[in-house]
Order: sequence, then C-alpha cells, then structure tokens
Amino acid sequence: MEEEYPKREEQPVSTPDYDQLERERHNADFITKEDHPPHFHEPQNPDQKGFQSPQLRLDKNAELAEIDKELEELLQKQHAKVKVFGLGGAGGNTISRMKEIGIKGGEFIALNTDAQDLLYANSDHK
Repeated sequence: MEEEYPKREEQPVSTPDYDQLERERHNADFITKEDHPPHFHEPQNPDQKGFQSPQLRLDKNAELAEIDKELEELLQKQHAKVKVFGLGGAGGNTISRMKEIGIKGGEFIALNTDAQDLLYANSDHK
C-alpha cells in the first residue's frame, strides 16, 4: 500500500523588482582610493619597502634607454629568414588565415598529401 503524502501548497514565484535593485545599486556608497592603503608600487615615504627615489627612477630609465638602443643596433645587424610551414589541412588553413589578415615578413609553405586541400591553401609555396 502506497503512503499518501500531504500536498504542498504551491508558492507563487516572485520576480525581482529590477527598478528597486537599480535604485539600490545607484545609491550604493562607492569605494574611493582614499578608502584603501597605498599599493606597493605607490610607496609614501623613503622608509617604506619598495620606495624609489626620483633619482633612482631616472637612472633606471636612462639604463633602459641604453639597453633599448643596443637592442635596436643588434636588430639592424641581423637578418633572419622566417619560414612558416603549414602541415595538413589545419596547417593550410592556418597559413591561409595568416595571409588573409596580412601577416608579412615571412615565407609561407603548405605541405599536404591531399591535393584538393593543397589546391585551396593560400601560400607562397606548395
């Protein structure tokens, strides 16, 4: 014999009052920068960990500028040849997409045993 359970009353589903939620969100107190302690990269005094004097920052910027200059000179002396090989259907699609979006400065080569896929590959060499 099956037991009968008392029927539960269905409770109406309430929908949120979106206008009220928007008003509460709009009237919320917003957190300002003054509410938080300074970040590590914004030290306030020389005794604080992470503090950099203005002179130290200028020296570091000058050092970085010198490194950038050396890198530019090195790049001017080097002439690298870039070859991109696309293998199979996915490789052919990748090469076609790279050429379609305008990537330049390299040689695109498609390799595939499927002649039909190779036919549709947009590459410099097949």
